[in-house]
Amino acid sequence: MSRKVTWKIYDQGQLSLLPPSYDDLVPQNHPVRIVNTILDSVDLSSLEKTYRG
Repeated sequence: MSRKVTWKIYDQGQLSLLPPSYDDLVPQNHPVRIVNTILDSVDLSSLEKTYRG
């Protein structure tokens, strides 16, 4: 039985009521921005092949 891969939506630029953007909470020079860039570039295709939903 094959199931469609479903991931929780993650949007770094998502707006919220207060503050207007989550991006406003993290300083531009914070190291977590490097981690975010690296994780966004990770290829998850091999993991998706084994995911059963």
